[in-house]
Amino acid sequence: MEYKNPEARAYTEALLRDCIRSGEFAEITESNDGKNLRSGGVKSSLFNAMNIIEFTWLLNGARYDSGRPVECLLPSTIAKVTH
Repeated sequence: MEYKNPEARAYTEALLRDCIRSGEFAEITESNDGKNLRSGGVKSSLFNAMNIIEFTWLLNGARYDSGRPVECLLPSTIAKVTH
């Protein structure tokens, strides 16, 4: 993600938006037409909730997959985490 894919930020923002718009915590968010979102798979599930948390961290310049917050340089990310 870190500067390897210029669409990473836009993709992360779209996923965060869709997790919220689906209206329910579930395993997946799906749509037949790309507009009307619905929750699918296992309901209720922590997948969407965890995605919302992780995508918010990423969009604010931090990742937490190494056990502690570290800086994540998504394109146009402004916020930085201090160690």
